[in-house]
Amino acid sequence: MKKQIIDGRRSKKLTPKQLRFVYEFATKTLLGLQSATESARKSGYSEAVSKKMAYELQQPNKYPLVAEAIQDMKKEMQDKYSVNMDKHLSRLD
Repeated sequence: MKKQIIDGRRSKKLTPKQLRFVYEFATKTLLGLQSATESARKSGYSEAVSKKMAYELQQPNKYPLVAEAIQDMKKEMQDKYSVNMDKHLSRLD
């Protein structure tokens, strides 16, 4: 079976829900457009577990591949748009 590459990450390492969470979290939650719980909900996690999963998916000791993918995508966005939290906060100030 050929490995499918989604957003530069191998689908074999992350589940489709985890990949979607990484995308939602990096593109919307980190920018303050939605909460981490909303990112989990939009990723396909149920209402009952979305808050718990939003927290746990960010924990490197529980889900190291997801945490690593979030950091990678965050770095890609910083490199692409030359945006980081310090610049963003200084602009808001």
